[in-house]
Amino acid sequence: MANSVGKELASDDEKFGELLKIRTQSAFAEKYNVENSTLSNWNKLLEETDGLSDLRKWGQKLTKNILWSLYKNTVDKGSPRNVELWLQIVEGWTSKNYTEHSNSKADFGNDYSLAQMMKETINTHKPH
Repeated sequence: MANSVGKELASDDEKFGELLKIRTQSAFAEKYNVENSTLSNWNKLLEETDGLSDLRKWGQKLTKNILWSLYKNTVDKGSPRNVELWLQIVEGWTSKNYTEHSNSKADFGNDYSLAQMMKETINTHKPH
């Protein structure tokens, strides 16, 4: 079986190599016995259609399968990443990867250092 797969891939490589040798639309039309006007029409059709839109339509039909697989893996294995992904998709949850500061000097202008800001923050939040 591996041998037949190898032959098939080699055959595909040869065909791909032949295609790469064709430099113009006219040469392609001549080699494959296709009218130049047909190729021009195909090119216009490709320009008019959004390939990503077609991909999205195709993928959206499979989304339920992906969600089912995510659900099964989350229930079976309980991996933190799967749980996080489930919460993001189903519950609209987003993780926060930043810290908000209310310090007006946070622009660090006028020699105001990070160390100074941290010191002030620590002193502000010290228990009394």
